[in-house]
Amino acid sequence: MLASKVARLIDIYQDGAAISQLATQFGINRNAVTKILTVARVPLRSPGLNARQIDEAVRLYAVGQSLARIGDRFGVDAHTGQERTPTQARPIPLSAATGRS
Repeated sequence: MLASKVARLIDIYQDGAAISQLATQFGINRNAVTKILTVARVPLRSPGLNARQIDEAVRLYAVGQSLARIGDRFGVDAHTGQERTPTQARPIPLSAATGRS
């Protein structure tokens, strides 16, 4: 992969994209994405959403977006488990918040 594409992949990952999303976007498999990030010494995060993405998912859910659509948007499963935090008016799936089932 060209250095410019590697740099773009790293930037997109650091902006919160999931490894699976990057694999699809760049036409490579998830293991290749992980290897690129590891070789570049980019700290890998746990699957799931970061705090900014969770806030966005909660906002989208509050305005009526379906869990399936939110899950698709963030590349996480939208239908496994549920979690409610004190700041959320309605539950969101545990997997949408954390990437865990």
